[in-house]
Amino acid sequence: MGKSKRRVNEKELGKTLEALRFTLNQSAGPVDADYSNPSFLGGLHRHQKFLRDHKMISNSPGYERSQFRRLSFFLNRKYPKLMFGNNVKAMACLCLSEWIRPLEEWKPKGKSQERMLRGLATHLHCKYPTPEFLFPWFTPRRPYEFNRQIVTSVRGRGGPTISGISINLFFYLAHGGSMRKAQERGVLNLPMTKKMAHIFMTTKAKYSIIEALRRAETLGLGYDQTVFDKVLGIPDYNEIGNLRDEAFRRNYLQWLGNHPMLAQEQAAPLFDYAKHRRAEDRNFILTGRSPMAMLQSMEQWHAEQYHDYYNWGNKNREFKPSGIIPATWSKTEKLKGGAEYEQIWAIQELLTDKELRKEGRAMHHCVGSYGDSIERGNCSIWSLRCLDPTDTTKRIATIEVRASRIVQVCGPCNAKTEKSHLKAIDKWAGKNNLTTAKWL
Repeated sequence: MGKSKRRVNEKELGKTLEALRFTLNQSAGPVDADYSNPSFLGGLHRHQKFLRDHKMISNSPGYERSQFRRLSFFLNRKYPKLMFGNNVKAMACLCLSEWIRPLEEWKPKGKSQERMLRGLATHLHCKYPTPEFLFPWFTPRRPYEFNRQIVTSVRGRGGPTISGISINLFFYLAHGGSMRKAQERGVLNLPMTKKMAHIFMTTKAKYSIIEALRRAETLGLGYDQTVFDKVLGIPDYNEIGNLRDEAFRRNYLQWLGNHPMLAQEQAAPLFDYAKHRRAEDRNFILTGRSPMAMLQSMEQWHAEQYHDYYNWGNKNREFKPSGIIPATWSKTEKLKGGAEYEQIWAIQELLTDKELRKEGRAMHHCVGSYGDSIERGNCSIWSLRCLDPTDTTKRIATIEVRASRIVQVCGPCNAKTEKSHLKAIDKWAGKNNLTTAKWL
């Protein structure tokens, strides 16, 4: 069975080569290309499909097509193991800017594919030392996360982006550009001071690119790590928006930093309320507002939300499933008398307005207001629950997933979730190739 799968059909091979040559705008391939190697054909097939789907060939400059041809045949000849899976997308990204060194002079250091791809990107594009977290387009640590997070725009609108950050930022910095002038050059919608730029470029590799940006922004404004931790718990800060959105987020960040005694658990709910106020008044800012006044207004708004979203007269929309697989498992527990019973646990996706309202009523938080976000495909909401000895469903936590990442896990009244429950959620996340935010 295995041998038959690897057998190359000559007729299909001819079709593949013809389509490949048409796509690459070439009449013939190199003489030493191994056209009979199934791994080579499979890799080029995926590469060709990726570039076609994301319009990286049809409207691209000639040098990109030429570099793609050279890179594909060079790697097939010398390092064919790199022609698989998400490496193909990384190779496509390598061709989006002109190379500064000859491809043939590259010699890999290390044996892992991640180190080889990072070294190749450094050789082809980096004039100066570049922080490791700036390489997510070329060294995806988790293939599923890379698949879901990379959003490729039509050429001329920023190229492939991760968390709202364009790959052009990497090319600009790798070629010697100044981080402080990145916003002026149009490669980043986040104004940076000289201090912020220095902190960003010296950040350790343990941070992702968006975390490094937010950390540099927070510390550059003169605040400490605790303020950065509060910001990390707010989903909107896990991507870069437009300049107007970023101006509002920086205003909220400064307000948080100026009131360090504000509890970390209140940072995200307060930001939701501030966003609501900004939707009503585009000129709304937090400067000069006291935390107590904001908290009181937020509680009043939550009460209004409770009545608006949780009355049963509202429409009951049905949402499209996210594609993430739910989970069910059993656990043997003992009662006080020594008797044993089987406790059923489940993580279920909430797919209607009615389910969201029920969850919000039981857990005493505002998950009922997430219907519009779910309908737009921005997030999915899940409920961790179990059956107690009386066969009554007990809700344990509400889970928010954005871009294959768990960004919120809230217990009753937005309380923190127990570690044992977080372990169960982590196990479910692992089976679905989801990542978990560091602040959870």
